[in-house]
Amino acid sequence: MKGIPEEYLDKDRAYAGTKIISTGIIYNTTTMELVKQGSEKLPTTSAANIDRYLAWAILRQKATGKEFLFANTHLEPSSSFQSLRVRQTSAILSHLKALRGGSLPTIVVGDFNTHKWIAGGNRPYDQMLANGYLDPLGNSYKSHWTAPGAFVEKRIRTNYSTSNRFERKAPRLPYLNGTYLDYIFVTRMRVSEWETVVKVDARGNFVGLIPSDHNMIRATVWLP
Repeated sequence: MKGIPEEYLDKDRAYAGTKIISTGIIYNTTTMELVKQGSEKLPTTSAANIDRYLAWAILRQKATGKEFLFANTHLEPSSSFQSLRVRQTSAILSHLKALRGGSLPTIVVGDFNTHKWIAGGNRPYDQMLANGYLDPLGNSYKSHWTAPGAFVEKRIRTNYSTSNRFERKAPRLPYLNGTYLDYIFVTRMRVSEWETVVKVDARGNFVGLIPSDHNMIRATVWLP
C-alpha cells in the first residue's frame, strides 16, 4: 500500500468544465439551530482551474444551548498540488481562528486529498494538529497502528480506506487505520465512536451500487 500516492487522490480535475466543486453542510433542524453561516474561498492557481471553499456554520444544540463551529472543505487533488494544499490549509486555519473567537468547540471535516503515505509527509494533516486540532484515530504519517494520543472510544471498520476508486472490492489495510484522504478533526471533546461506512459481503466486495469514489466516515462527538 505504500506505492499509492497518486492513484488514491481525487480525479475531479477531469471535470474542468465545472468551475466550482460544491462544499456544503447538512444539519438536523429538529436538534440544531443555525446561528450563523458562510463560506470562504481558498487559494488557488490557474493550473488548478477549480475554485475551492471552506463552508462553515455556527450551530446551537437545542437541548443544551451549547454552540459550536462546524466546517467542511475539499482541497485540490493530485500529488503535484501538495504545496497548494498547504496554502489552502493555512487559509482554513486562519478563517477558523477568526470564527472561533478563541474558544468555540469546533469540528472540521472534509476531503483534504492528502494521506499518510505521501512522500515528504502528510503536511496539511500536520498543520491541523500543530494548530490544536485533534485526530481521534491517531492516523499519523506512515503509521501501521495508531499514534500516541488517539482517543476514539469505539472503532468500526477504521482499517478500511476512504478512497475506493469505484472498485468492487473495498480497499482495506491489515492494521488498525486505513489510508484516509478524508478527515474529522476536532478541538478537545469526547469522541465515543468512529465508523468508516461500508457495506461489504463475505469476500470484501461492496454490496449494491457504489455511491461515491469515497467511503463515508462518521463520528459520534460530545460537546464539552
